[in-house]
Amino acid sequence: AYLPEGPARHRALGVFATLYFVSTAVDWVQEMAAARENMKAGRYFEALGNLNKADGVKAGDEDILSLRGECFVELKDWDKAIVDLKVVTGMNPRSAKSWYLMGLSYYKKNQFEESLAALRKAREAGLDSEDVRKLLLESLMAMGQVDEYANEVPDVDDEKQPPIVLVRLGMIDFLVGDLDKAKSRAGLAAKKLPTEEEPYLLLMRALEASGDPKGALAVADDGVSKVAISPRIHYLKAHMQARTGDFEGAIATMKLAEGQGGDFRYHMEVGNVWMAQYRRDQRDFFKDKAAAAFQKAVDMNDGGVASLAWARALLTFGDGPKAQAQLKRAAETFKGDEFDDLGYSYLWMTYYLMKDYDKAVATLDKAIGARQSKIASLAAKGITLFAKGDKEGAKGAFAEAGNAQKSGRKVVA
Repeated sequence: AYLPEGPARHRALGVFATLYFVSTAVDWVQEMAAARENMKAGRYFEALGNLNKADGVKAGDEDILSLRGECFVELKDWDKAIVDLKVVTGMNPRSAKSWYLMGLSYYKKNQFEESLAALRKAREAGLDSEDVRKLLLESLMAMGQVDEYANEVPDVDDEKQPPIVLVRLGMIDFLVGDLDKAKSRAGLAAKKLPTEEEPYLLLMRALEASGDPKGALAVADDGVSKVAISPRIHYLKAHMQARTGDFEGAIATMKLAEGQGGDFRYHMEVGNVWMAQYRRDQRDFFKDKAAAAFQKAVDMNDGGVASLAWARALLTFGDGPKAQAQLKRAAETFKGDEFDDLGYSYLWMTYYLMKDYDKAVATLDKAIGARQSKIASLAAKGITLFAKGDKEGAKGAFAEAGNAQKSGRKVVA
């Protein structure tokens, strides 16, 4: 500012510009490095601070926005994630990871059509991972268009499918009664993913439904030997043992599950085992054992699904007033949940057991509006309307459920 116009002033300005550029570039590099380090350590709020500072130096940079979009996804701020990821994919349509994260964000917002569009872009950009295929299938399931998966993913040969996708497809086979296909897919998934519970759980259910309880129990033992922590396999094995009359074996299996870090679910499943024995032999001893187990589960869970399980047991015992109290407690718990498929189904079941059919139907209408498990929700609506005495309404709901299942397979309710 103090130099007169001339060569000396121009040289000074050149030096100043160079120093300023270098200093800001250093700031940007440092903030980006710090952001990556914080993200690696799971400190996403801190990473956002670094990225916002970097954005102040180099606004609209693709790397900044893609990392910031990823942070928003990790923090479950889906709207902000979509804003940044849209800009990134606009600048670089080959940014496959950004398309996937956008698809995930839309899925979490129950915007399944938008999710599908983004996931298709991710695959076009070269990302065809297990996560992409799994989310693609779940988006189609939510829209009642499962059969479209074969069109979306041409290599439908099960050998080429990721194991988690195989489990999802196998579960659909199980629900529509194609037990042979369910067993085949679950068995293949277990070979591909031998250290996870899901394939074994599906294979056990399919074998039991096929009339092969011994085969199901053998799968349980195989799963327990390969999965480090497997409480759900233990729980399902205990149920199967109880159903075949092996109550001592069921209780022993439940104790093994407790040793793996059993929480309220452990006591709830113990209650279910004692309930199975009570149904076979109406002795107060079994009733008292079930009551004690359910009460422990309720105390640990503060209502929720444990209250629902306890209420169903109380209804079996014929204790209506206590059952109503537990159902009301369950309903209050579920109202506060961030609702997904399970939340809606629990709240519906609670109102259904309370015989408050209007609230049960209203809950299902909300689930259908949010496109959560549309076919199952419509089928449940048909059941509820039938219980209410509205046979024409029930027929309409079942017909709509059938139409939603494009394959023409029978809806299993």
